[in-house]
Amino acid sequence: MIRKPYLVIEENQNFHYSLMKSMIEGASLSEICNQLYHSNQMILAVADTDLHLAGYSDCFDWKEYTRKMVPDMLQYSGSSMDNLDNETVSIYTYLSPLLSSQGIRIFLFPILLHETAYGYILLCTDIATDQLDETIIMKIQQLSLVVALQFSKQNDINTATRHFNSFLFEKLLQAEHLTHEDAVHYLAPLEKKIHRRYYVLYFQSDSSSNIDSFIQQSSRISRFHTMVRSTLPNAKHILMFEKENAQVVLLPFPYDHLEADLLKIRELYIRTMKPNSIFIGISMPAELSNLAEAFRQAKLASSFLSGSRKELPYMLYQELGMIRYFFNHSGELDYEFLEEFIQKYIAPLEEYDRKHHTELLRTLELYLSNNGSKRETEQKLFIHKNTLRARLATISKILNCDVDLLEDLFEIQLAFRLKHLFEKDGEKDRNFLP
Repeated sequence: MIRKPYLVIEENQNFHYSLMKSMIEGASLSEICNQLYHSNQMILAVADTDLHLAGYSDCFDWKEYTRKMVPDMLQYSGSSMDNLDNETVSIYTYLSPLLSSQGIRIFLFPILLHETAYGYILLCTDIATDQLDETIIMKIQQLSLVVALQFSKQNDINTATRHFNSFLFEKLLQAEHLTHEDAVHYLAPLEKKIHRRYYVLYFQSDSSSNIDSFIQQSSRISRFHTMVRSTLPNAKHILMFEKENAQVVLLPFPYDHLEADLLKIRELYIRTMKPNSIFIGISMPAELSNLAEAFRQAKLASSFLSGSRKELPYMLYQELGMIRYFFNHSGELDYEFLEEFIQKYIAPLEEYDRKHHTELLRTLELYLSNNGSKRETEQKLFIHKNTLRARLATISKILNCDVDLLEDLFEIQLAFRLKHLFEKDGEKDRNFLP
């Protein structure tokens, strides 16, 4: 009984020495977990706040047993510990049918320092373990500081790298009389294959609204970049930057399987950044020397998509058509004016058709789609030419214009174009990418 406290102190000192030695040697989180397994028989892993593994001991198939684990599945274990700020925090447990079949339980210890959440330390135990030994908790507390420092260090490296890349991107946007050779020189530090022309993708989202800390945000962004690099076969040709709290991706032109890879990048963004909504704008292919204009195009397309009622995975700048001329210098649309413009030419015909059971709106749409050809419109509607003339005359009277006048026809075409752009059309088939 007298010797036991000294043995505990000695064990913790050895554990502390092992941790400090690992840090001094620059060991990774996986190497630290492996060393602690061999020296203390603790089966450990480390995960970020989204429960993505950042390091683990090789003696256990952590990826297989935690791949379906999400924060909502964690349960309170009934135990607690003091965190690095000397505040009491709950210890959680995770138990799945797969773990149960193997007689295993996983405990999760939150890593908190200065009110910042860094992630969790995971401990694999026997399923019969309900209460944790105080010695184990003391070791986890010591390990928490090391993990927090490792996360902070890696976060600083990742943030510095992204800031440097963003600085290069800013130089491209701000450079005057930029040549392709200048652009290649600027981008040389990225060690990527540089192409002459690119699509610019602008990812606008509200992902920051569900992020608890800068560490978590940085971790998600880094994971998004890493996932793109490791998942897409053309990753060495893809350039990634940050600007205005948005992610900017450059895809070379021409690009095989463009739409498929674009949707993959979108899926990876959703999986890693966890946004409530996402709006992707895509520029027209542009020379690197004209990157500033391509960036403006992508941003406008994203801005339009975020303000419209359309539920689309992305919007191409070229799809905006005439609406491109209604953006101000800040990239904003006057939605109230545009809505009034649509109502001026669309609503009166809808109301008239509803009251008189006519097809004036459909007639006008076909007339416009046939570029004002009366013959083609007659044929598609299966009506006599006199019937069409009568309908067009009625339309002109209702709208207080002349559909045969070029100026009036331009405004009517614009109204219909705006209507199709703003209406919520859901899941249309779209095969418009070059």
